[in-house]
Amino acid sequence: MAWNYQLEIDISEIAKVEDALEPFTEVVSSFEIIEDGLWSVEAFFEHQPEKQDLDTAVQKALGCDIETSLTVVEEKNWVAESYASFKPFSVGRYGIRGSHIDKDDNKNQGSIDLCIDAATAFGTGEHATTAGCLLALHNLAKSQEFYNILDMGCGSGILGMAAAKTWNVPTLAVDNDPESVRVTAENCKINLR
Repeated sequence: MAWNYQLEIDISEIAKVEDALEPFTEVVSSFEIIEDGLWSVEAFFEHQPEKQDLDTAVQKALGCDIETSLTVVEEKNWVAESYASFKPFSVGRYGIRGSHIDKDDNKNQGSIDLCIDAATAFGTGEHATTAGCLLALHNLAKSQEFYNILDMGCGSGILGMAAAKTWNVPTLAVDNDPESVRVTAENCKINLR
């Protein structure tokens, strides 16, 4: 069972609240609530924390009282949830799917198949930046030849793999994040056999 402590604040107060919660947990996240311009700060706990201790730390950091909540996080199969939300799609010539979708069952398949699971490194192709880069590769392939490819800041390795499959040339994918390097290596095993 896990616990979620949550409050809504102005963006200027995020660092204070995150610093106040840091001694209690390693997992604090913040994201904008579009409707009202506030930000939600959430802290997650493996064991039920003392809400009063958390409230005291936050109130001290902010210098005022604020409404907070502490709730149980529903137990779910988060991997299954992630897979269910990651539907196959195409960007230009690239058909992108998770490993839970068989290549032959991917109705959105482009001419180049990329199997990428949502994981701990950035880049499944859904983000506009990654999709835009895939479209750029698609368009470059119409008129350009390349002999060596560099994917600098590779994240999941999706762009490097797309380029490698498009031009069938040596491709180097690098990142300063060890987790991205690990995820890219795993994705290359799946995609570049």
